[in-house]
Amino acid sequence: MIANQNFPQASNFNNLSLMVSHFGTTVIEPTTKTPFVCYDEHNQVLMIKGNSTNLDMQNFYHEILTIVKVNLEQADQLTVSFCFQNINTSTAKVLFDFFKYLRCMRAAGKRIQVIWSAKTDNEMMETGRDFAEIYDLDFHYMAA
Repeated sequence: MIANQNFPQASNFNNLSLMVSHFGTTVIEPTTKTPFVCYDEHNQVLMIKGNSTNLDMQNFYHEILTIVKVNLEQADQLTVSFCFQNINTSTAKVLFDFFKYLRCMRAAGKRIQVIWSAKTDNEMMETGRDFAEIYDLDFHYMAA
């Protein structure tokens, strides 16, 4: 099986996470500071799971979220599943911008489903509730 491999710029090799694309599914392997990311463009499902604490998370998420946004312009729905262990302020900024975009897409008639998983006694669950309230999005909560 042949895969397209997009490697980060040379300056990012210290914290390398490999992005591989197979037949419409893009996967970014996790590191200790970056999450596992899987985007299935055929089913319009984006899953992000793990730690998101690298200093420049904007750069980490840029390419994958650009692909998701381009595909959502042509699709009628998107399901996003988050299961963070930890996030930092850089990730929070990315999420604020992404949820703002999702709110606009919902207003344009797209079906947007957000699944937020976390340990029930973890502040990550409360973080998901905060995002849902700020952006008036329909979140579904699951205990991890």
